[in-house]
Amino acid sequence: MSERTGMRGARPSRPFAWASIEGVRELRGKFAALPRAVQRQTLLKAARAGASPVRDRARELAPRDTGGLAQKGIGTRITASRTTYAEVSVALKKGYAYGIVQEFGRSASPSHPAQPFMRPAFDEKKDESIEIAAGVLRREIIKVAR
Repeated sequence: MSERTGMRGARPSRPFAWASIEGVRELRGKFAALPRAVQRQTLLKAARAGASPVRDRARELAPRDTGGLAQKGIGTRITASRTTYAEVSVALKKGYAYGIVQEFGRSASPSHPAQPFMRPAFDEKKDESIEIAAGVLRREIIKVAR
């Protein structure tokens, strides 16, 4: 299994960090034999499950005095999906773009320093997320391939 992280665009609708799961060789043949719709459903289930620890930790770390950001402003969404890969973002929901200011602060306003919550959540939970996604992928492929 390998993991890569990187920076993406600064737009609020794009994730700023990502991870990928590669090298599940023993299951690749079984996975390829599955119908395409089942492949896609399996990948989406694994990706969503893997994103949950990062989303939950970001909610824990988000500032509580900002109008519901921690309770309702952070979610997961499918940003790309094929039969060979799925991409799930942990991102701010519509109407919660002010979370960007919370994350990065305002350089023009020293009274509003950065209060990072998304990046620390990713850094803390990325390994757990990869393990969860890989485990779901393994279980689902074995279950469906039988």
